[in-house]
Formats: sequence, structure tokens, C-alpha cells
Amino acid sequence: KQWYQRRVRARKPSRNEKYLSAMAAGCHILHHTYASTSKKQGVWLPEAEYSLENFAEEFKGKDRQMARAAARWKEKKAFADWRIILCCSESKIRNFRGIITAGGGEVVQDRPPYTVLSGITHALIDLRSSTKHELPISALLEAGVVCVQFDYIPEYLAHGTKDRLLQLFQITSPSQLLSSTSTSQKRPSDGTDQGTTSKRART
Repeated sequence: KQWYQRRVRARKPSRNEKYLSAMAAGCHILHHTYASTSKKQGVWLPEAEYSLENFAEEFKGKDRQMARAAARWKEKKAFADWRIILCCSESKIRNFRGIITAGGGEVVQDRPPYTVLSGITHALIDLRSSTKHELPISALLEAGVVCVQFDYIPEYLAHGTKDRLLQLFQITSPSQLLSSTSTSQKRPSDGTDQGTTSKRART
């Protein structure tokens, strides 16, 4: 059984692989006091009372948003039906592959040479990656593949499907690959319903 099981305890929200994978997999994310409190009571307490979203006010900013988002994906697969090309450094492949597969998605290609295969839905692109210039970006766009910056993934998990979120992270022209930095610096505040905690998401 893999470590992102159906129930995960967390001391605080995080954007690391373990937390994002748990969200993507639809796990019940529980406040870290759940087990110890249940032990004191001598019985497993109702999980709903210890869902992390109920403790969101303990956190600030992006952490608060991520705590609230724990409820969004419960019992759902965040990346169901996604067939993905990863374009990133070797050091990021394992982490992002883990998050995507935990959420029910399929990583079709993660290293060059990249090809436009039938059924690919998304391309996740790290603008700092040296392999980005090997992507057939024009062909991907023509095939209707949703091309987005890597930062879209945590924001999608934090905020769900929002058009404004997608627009902030979407790559719609080959010329955007000339940039070596993220273009997602302008983002809605955490209290809005428009975006993310730091970047944006998909369709």
C-alpha cells in the first residue's frame, strides 16, 4: 500500500509531494491531534470533526487556503482522465509523477524526444527546464493540448477549476517558452474565489 493512503494526518498544510499527493488522491486529511485524542478517549472519534478544513483558521495565507482545499477533493481523483507530458528537470520528474498518478492521471512522456500522441490532454512545462525547447509546442497547441506552467498544479489543487486561474498559467504561444521564469506572479489574494494561493489551474 502506498504512503498516500485514504487517511492522512497533517500538522499543517504543505505544498510538498506527500500533502499534494494526498489531496490529489482524494484522501481524508485529518488534523494531527486526531489519533492522540482518540487514544485518550479510548475510541476512534468521528473523522468529520477532525478534517483539516475545520482547523483552517489556525493557519494563515496560503496554508489556510490549502487547509480549506482538503475538503474539495475528498473521495475524488483530481487528475482523472488527464494524460500528461511532463517537461521538467530530472529532479522534479519523480515528485510530479507521484502527484499526478496519485490523482488518477497518467504521465505519458517525461523525457525527450517528446511526441504528440493521441489522447494527450495536458503538457506541464517548467519554464526553467533546459528540455522545454525540445517540446513540439506548436503541434501540441494545434492538437488542443492544454499547456500550462508547472506552478498550475498546486494552485489547481488549492482552488479547483477556474478560468482565471488557467489563464494565469496557460501557455498559448511558442514565444512564451523563451521566458526562463514563471509568468504567474499576478495572482488573486487568498480570500478571492478567482484563483489560487500562488498560481493557477486547469480546465
